[in-house]
Amino acid sequence: KAFGFASPPAPFLFIAASFSLLISNMSSEKVQCCPPDRIPALDVPKDYKKAGSEIKLGGLTAYVSGEAKKGAIIVVHDILGPRTGRHFGVCDTFAAAGYYTIMPMIFEKGVTMGEIGKDPMYNLMKKHPVDDIKTKIGLVLDHLAEKKIASSATGIVGFCWGSWCVWQTSANFGSKIGSGACFHPAIIEGLFGGKIDDLADKIQNPLLVAPCKGDPAELQVGGSVSKILAKKSFGKDMEYVDCSHLFHGFVTQGDTSDKEMAASVNKALGSAISFFGKTLKA
Repeated sequence: KAFGFASPPAPFLFIAASFSLLISNMSSEKVQCCPPDRIPALDVPKDYKKAGSEIKLGGLTAYVSGEAKKGAIIVVHDILGPRTGRHFGVCDTFAAAGYYTIMPMIFEKGVTMGEIGKDPMYNLMKKHPVDDIKTKIGLVLDHLAEKKIASSATGIVGFCWGSWCVWQTSANFGSKIGSGACFHPAIIEGLFGGKIDDLADKIQNPLLVAPCKGDPAELQVGGSVSKILAKKSFGKDMEYVDCSHLFHGFVTQGDTSDKEMAASVNKALGSAISFFGKTLKA
């Protein structure tokens, strides 16, 4: 029985159903980091030999690779964490293209695939709000300044959750970078009470944006973000790569033993290297 009735009355059922739908919507709008059909986590290839090494910036661990022949690239890892997938390989790819590449480990351990879309994922993101990102990216920018790498020659690229860090860096440290790139972006601004479009309006640098299948509509080619950024002074330098046929996470977690995946990953990283070549100035 419910509230003394053998079965709940129709009005109660309607209210209960509406409330359930509301809670469901609140949960889904709680902020999507990864679509449910994202690329699964990939173990770091056992035979991969890293070209770089790890350093400490205060209490922050960072992986560094390459020399600043053309400038520097900051790599921000995805929600699965820096020690998963192809993160080290991505860094080394930018290093091989002539950039001093640095990946700050904003958090050492990311979430598991079973935690995607659940409380552990949201709790991890909440542990790293804007102030934490500003502090850690600030340490990286100070490090690059000490190495006398020009701000105009410094780019930043993020994957999944790391794309939100790219946007926050541009919004808060726009004068200290030249441009940024975002692959399968997860702009989790709503988790902290903000809106994607409002953060887009604060961006100060040209971006390459590469949304995938299942990523938010605002971020897709022709979405609201593209319209906001097109009006900026750097609008003509914006680039969009349509990856709507690919699954979220493919650049950092895609298994490149598959020829089609390898081609997609190489094309994506090639587009970023080309973009930085056009928008960064030593």
